[in-house]
Formats: sequence, C-alpha cells, structure tokens
Amino acid sequence: NISEESKCILCGAEALVRWCKNGIVIPPMEFIPFLEKNGLVTKVDFYVLEHVCRDIKSWEEKGIKPVRISSNFSRRHLGDPEFANKVEAVFRKYQVDPSYFEIEITESYDSEDMEALVQFEKRMHEIGVKLSVDDFGSGFSSLKMVKNIVSDTIKLDKSIIDGVGSDDKNNEIIVSHIIKMIRCLGKEVLAEGVETKEQAAFLRDNGCDPIQG
Repeated sequence: NISEESKCILCGAEALVRWCKNGIVIPPMEFIPFLEKNGLVTKVDFYVLEHVCRDIKSWEEKGIKPVRISSNFSRRHLGDPEFANKVEAVFRKYQVDPSYFEIEITESYDSEDMEALVQFEKRMHEIGVKLSVDDFGSGFSSLKMVKNIVSDTIKLDKSIIDGVGSDDKNNEIIVSHIIKMIRCLGKEVLAEGVETKEQAAFLRDNGCDPIQG
C-alpha cells in the first residue's frame, strides 16, 4: 500500500529487469553485458515493454490511474529502421496511451547513432512518449550530444552522485554545474542512485527535484 504522502511525491517509476535463478536474484550487470554482446538484449527490451503495457492496462481496468513508467532500450535498436514502428505496434496491441511511457536510451552510443536517435525521439514525441538519456556521466559525455538530442530528461548516473557529500567538494561543484547546464538547455534533470539525505538535500538545493533512489 502507498501512503497518501507517497502518492503526492511519486511522479513515475522505472521498469527494471532481474533474473531469478535457483531462488537467487542475479543483478543486471552480470547478464546484460552478455545480452548486449550477442544482440539478445533487443528481445529483452521489448519483453519488458510488453510487460509494462499489460500492467498499465490492468491498472486502468481496476480504476487505478498509472504514473509514467520508464523502460530501457539498448542503443542496438538504433540500427533498426523499424524501431519506432515496432514500439508503436506494441502500444496499439495493448491499446494503452503512449503518454504513460518514457523510453530511456543510454548515453554510451556512437556518434553515427546520433541521426537515428534524433529521428526516433522526434517520432516518439509525436505520439506523446517522453524520452530520456540514461547513465549520463558514466562514460564520455559529448556536449554535442547534449545539445542535439531532443530528449525531455537527462538522468545523472549514480557514479557521479556518489561523490556528493564526500570530503572532495569538487564532486559537488561538477554536479551542480551539470545540473545548471542541462536546465539551461530546457531539459529536466533527474538523479539516479540517491541514497542519503545529504545527497537529496544538495540536489534539491541545486535545482534537481526528481530523484531516483
């Protein structure tokens, strides 16, 4: 059960995949790289999207208004010219409102993917789906990428949030300026992996209200 207070601050959720084997939950960092390498991750991404669609349809049938659900997609999809058509087909299959969805694509794509990414994002915007760049700061983040993409949200990776509240204040200077830059570009910024009250307070004071713990 969700308390009334929690309902007021719950702005969305993220669909995360886990592998249960012999009663043990295996974290994604132990199997996603393998799936990325052999291409099977694309099937997993659409499996998760369909699962989310079924859940949202079930909530609506029970009279529960859904929050926006984020679903992750690998950059591998950007090489498929039918990517956008396939996503739209899933929404039609389950007769769900696309505005309940946010699609996340990791920042770690090659420059040649940029045109395909921009075209996909524009197509999703046309039907009401929000877009976000996931794991920003986990690798080499191109300023050109930030300038050109039409994503609504950029999600700061946990690896750069971990330094907030530490003795090295350079971490906080970097995070505060990243937040300011993203907001000045008219995009929402969301912090992932927030684990302490100090981190939450710092992010709030620097204009990053949505956080993901």
